[in-house]
Amino acid sequence: MSVRNAGIFIKEARLKAGFSLEKLSDGICSIASLSRIEHNEHGVSPSTFQALMSRLGYPCEIFPLFENWTDYECSFALIHARFHIDAWQLGPAYEELKKIENKHWNNNKFHYQAWLMLYSILQLRSGTADHIHIKEQLLNALHISQPSIHIKNLQRTLLSLNEIEILIYLAQEMLFTEQPDTCSQICLQLFEYLNQSNFSFTEKDKLLAECAIVYAKYLISQQNYIQARQLAEQHRHHMVELMCDAPLLELTFLVGLSDYMLGNISDATNHFKDVLYASHAIKSPYMTICKNYLTSQHIMVLPKHLKKAEDISLKKYPQPALIDYTCFSNGIFDIYETDVITLGRLIHELRLRQKISQKNLCQGLCSTSMLSKIENNKINPDIILTESLLQRLGLSDREFIFLGNNKETKLHELRFKLRKRAFEPRNEDFKILEQYKESLPPNNILYKQIYLYETSYFIKDSNKRIQHLLKALHLTLKDFNIALITNYRLTWMELTLLNAIADEFLFSDTPYVCLQYLYQILNYYEQTCVDQILQSQTLVVTLKILFRYLYNHHQNLESVNYYITHDLTIMRYFLSKYSIVLFYYCQSLGECKQYEQSLITACYACSIENIYECFDNTSTLKEGFINDFNLDIPY
Repeated sequence: MSVRNAGIFIKEARLKAGFSLEKLSDGICSIASLSRIEHNEHGVSPSTFQALMSRLGYPCEIFPLFENWTDYECSFALIHARFHIDAWQLGPAYEELKKIENKHWNNNKFHYQAWLMLYSILQLRSGTADHIHIKEQLLNALHISQPSIHIKNLQRTLLSLNEIEILIYLAQEMLFTEQPDTCSQICLQLFEYLNQSNFSFTEKDKLLAECAIVYAKYLISQQNYIQARQLAEQHRHHMVELMCDAPLLELTFLVGLSDYMLGNISDATNHFKDVLYASHAIKSPYMTICKNYLTSQHIMVLPKHLKKAEDISLKKYPQPALIDYTCFSNGIFDIYETDVITLGRLIHELRLRQKISQKNLCQGLCSTSMLSKIENNKINPDIILTESLLQRLGLSDREFIFLGNNKETKLHELRFKLRKRAFEPRNEDFKILEQYKESLPPNNILYKQIYLYETSYFIKDSNKRIQHLLKALHLTLKDFNIALITNYRLTWMELTLLNAIADEFLFSDTPYVCLQYLYQILNYYEQTCVDQILQSQTLVVTLKILFRYLYNHHQNLESVNYYITHDLTIMRYFLSKYSIVLFYYCQSLGECKQYEQSLITACYACSIENIYECFDNTSTLKEGFINDFNLDIPY
């Protein structure tokens, strides 16, 4: 049993950490409530579960048990708001936050705390924030769970992930409201706390990068430009390795600003251009924020192509009224209440809403009998089956991070590391794959499918690799027919395998099959309910392959028309894939003699490639423009 009882897991973690009931529950719930949770007498909402577990330093986000449907919808909207904010897509983030407010946070103080934090970040990223008000909002959010916290002395304070992030942004507001010493104290304490924590490396590294952004701003304010540059560059490079877009724009800008202050004008200008073009490519207000700062400080003249391009306007979001949350619940509830949404009930409800049969949903994953037992809460599936069922319902595994046994936790970590592979397999990847193979549970086709996919990277012959990938696909979809793709419901792994097969056909003796696969996969997304987080993991890859195929086969007009007539907003959520689309699209524009648009698109591609340290691609693109169109990319 791998999707485990929350109470048992909390108790095990608490005892392992050596914490008393009183110490862990402080500011979150009563001692009696925590005791009832640990004894499986009470349920716990995702926000409360996260607060408890992250205080203990455990990697966790969401537990698949919700107080009611509104609790699920609030949790779901919080994750999507974060997804949009991380990509600087503030309009969609605001819409998600409004949904939660309209549901009155399900009267849950931890939903309200997370909402208040995200709303503050939204306002800050809009470039129109009132820093005094933001500071008060963040203090209010912090005091929901830490009413007597001393921010200048965080020693021996247990902090949740949300509390840490609130403190990071609070430190920034201290800097902006002329309290630099307090900013520095908070940052230095958080660096130490995070480095000593047991959070997963993804959670920890992203928070360290966010903290580095604030502390680099502090160092620049103190004219310590060398240390500011070293800190920003260290974390910028690490975010590139992890392919984590969220902090990259700000870290790159801070590296550039430090370079400028150190007199490295040429390097600084290149970094500024990278940020301006990249943020403009994704329609981010950060472009306008940076432009306004650079021009007001007389640091840089805006590049000519951006002068002509449409500006990204700054939108002011309304100041939220701080409400009385003392009457809100702490997210603890009776697990036997009729409104409780268990994992099984969630799968059942989503399946019925999408009019999917049990047979179609569980095809190749498990028997209809097992699915029926899952939906009726008679059994809990293991993590990989849970993720696969939810993915076939159009949800990403990022929206539900489940806690399993130690073996499954290890497999989860190894899978994540393999997802972050380079284009060519490295020795490190081979070692990780060997560890993964040794940890595989026997007779589990879903883990085996992942293993076969990962081993395909070591096969050089295209035809052999296609057969290997098809073998992996047929583990769960035995008689799969690409022409009937809309008759299926597909997991992330199955969609990934189809992308890989299409990509490999591009280099085979029958490249036209690649296009057949691509259009069928795109048809699947048009006909099937797939949310944006899952699309950002799979659809962006399909689009990348499509634009490469169209350019390689001189179908330049088709490429231009497709880009213009289709909504490609999803590409803004995965910069390293978007740059490849732009790489081929700008050349198709050039072939169609649309030189002006071609040049700015090339600048977009080069800027993102530079941020991701793919300098060879930038050189190739620049040389291609000079050789093919006698145009020099102004970069």
